[in-house]
Amino acid sequence: MARRKSCEGKTMTHIDLGLVWLERLLEPKNSPVPEETQRQVLDEMMSQLFEVVEEALKQTDPWAAVKIFANGERIVARYIAVNFTILEPLHQALLATLETFWRMARRQFLKRALKAPDHEYQFYLDTLREGWLDGEGADEDFRCAERHVDEGARLMEGIWPRPERQ
Repeated sequence: MARRKSCEGKTMTHIDLGLVWLERLLEPKNSPVPEETQRQVLDEMMSQLFEVVEEALKQTDPWAAVKIFANGERIVARYIAVNFTILEPLHQALLATLETFWRMARRQFLKRALKAPDHEYQFYLDTLREGWLDGEGADEDFRCAERHVDEGARLMEGIWPRPERQ
């Protein structure tokens, strides 16, 4: 289950996450996981998450890190389902981060919709009517995007025309 690895002159114990996962699937459903095993899994997950996100941030895909957070959240949820309770704060942090990313993306979309030229306006309107932008915080995000666009229009008044739409 654990393997030794030398890192910067220090010998560290690393745990094989896949093997631990398989072992837990064979255990009785509600059996507790030893605290040391949970800590090793948490340490390994955190180091892998930081390493992979750091590499993702070097890529040109602006959503690469978000995709990694989403995959990480799903993996952590699977471990929590087999009683790795020490991972619950990490899971909540990943969920909160993903929610923040989602709300930022939704606000960007809404700002673009509010500023869309006539030939793109119908696309944004149809997308909004589909409902996939609905959810917790949607009203607040719309008001925020609207305030942002209105403030931008106020600042650009007389310089940049803003068409009025219904």
